[in-house]
Amino acid sequence: MDTTNAVIFIIASFCLAAVVLMNRERLNEKVRRPLAISTIVLVAVSFVVLVASLFQMGT
Repeated sequence: MDTTNAVIFIIASFCLAAVVLMNRERLNEKVRRPLAISTIVLVAVSFVVLVASLFQMGT
């Protein structure tokens, strides 16, 4: 199975999380909370994709 798309998704979600953490003081209050929630969801999904791909490699 080609895992290129999963790797790109994982890297992109962690980079988004890093950018949100580094610039949290500059973001508007209206934008900060929805962006943080969507970033948490993306990072959680990327962990699931990572675990699933590692599990699939092992079997």
